[in-house]
Amino acid sequence: MIQFETWFQLFCLSGNSSSGIICLERYKETLRTKSLERLCEGNLDITADLRLSFSWQQIHFASSSTQGTTEMKIVSITLCLFLLLVASPAEALDEQSSKVRDKVAAYLARIAKLSAHDPPYAPNAASGFFRERMKDDNRLDTLLTDIPDLNPENRLLWHDCRAFEKGIRKAFVQNSNFAANWSRNPELSSAVMRRITDAKQKIKAFCTALGIAIAAPEVSVTQIATAAATGKQALDAVRAKPMALNGKHANGHISVGVKAQSTQSYQSFKNHNYGSAQPVGKVMKSLCTQLKDLPTSGHNPWLTADWQVRFASACDAASKALKSIE
Repeated sequence: MIQFETWFQLFCLSGNSSSGIICLERYKETLRTKSLERLCEGNLDITADLRLSFSWQQIHFASSSTQGTTEMKIVSITLCLFLLLVASPAEALDEQSSKVRDKVAAYLARIAKLSAHDPPYAPNAASGFFRERMKDDNRLDTLLTDIPDLNPENRLLWHDCRAFEKGIRKAFVQNSNFAANWSRNPELSSAVMRRITDAKQKIKAFCTALGIAIAAPEVSVTQIATAAATGKQALDAVRAKPMALNGKHANGHISVGVKAQSTQSYQSFKNHNYGSAQPVGKVMKSLCTQLKDLPTSGHNPWLTADWQVRFASACDAASKALKSIE
């Protein structure tokens, strides 16, 4: 990806010509596309810090000061334009697209709520009750019902969203809770705790990047960030619990089914054109990017707590991001 400074210098060299405008527009599209494709890397956190740390007055002063070097001016104006590009609003959704958005957002929010109601049993065991609720919840059934009278683009979007939702649900339905005993292996215990620490960073990176990638307004970025805070609290709570030694808890094979469906749905959301509803498709693509990278190994003998929290936090953040699209 070409750095923003490069685009900006091309813009400066081109003055007010149409090529300068093209440079900025090309960068704007590149920024949003790449940030959606790299949600799990966490390399966009700096923009959130910049947004909070720099006042417009400081940027203006640095860019206009006669004492500043040319490089300082370029960097300062770069920061200003970068924040403006990130914050620029997306096209408004039509009524049909809004119906799809609302239903998908409600489905994802419901998943997050079910996980919060039945958090992980132990660091090494996701909640079997959460799995049962994912299988039997009537509200999820209602949210999977069809939406009539959609135009072709929104019908395609709803088809892809519902295929994703059904596939995720299927992973929970087909993998019953698993009765087993914990081996009490110190190495396994250490690995489980490391995964919890790693999960905190991955949840934060996803929520931060998601708010930026969809150009959400500041209030929505704050709401999306609450998903990271909630996830951290859930991980801290389960970290304080002792390891499960035996019992019937969530099956680790759930992770395989979720990964398979997320990988398949990612291709759909990536390749299909949803017209005015494209912002919804972009959020779903970013969610699939996160879910398909959830670990499928190390769930021995049960689905681990970090997986449940990361899964629920991703759904929570995506739900909030969808609600921010207007």
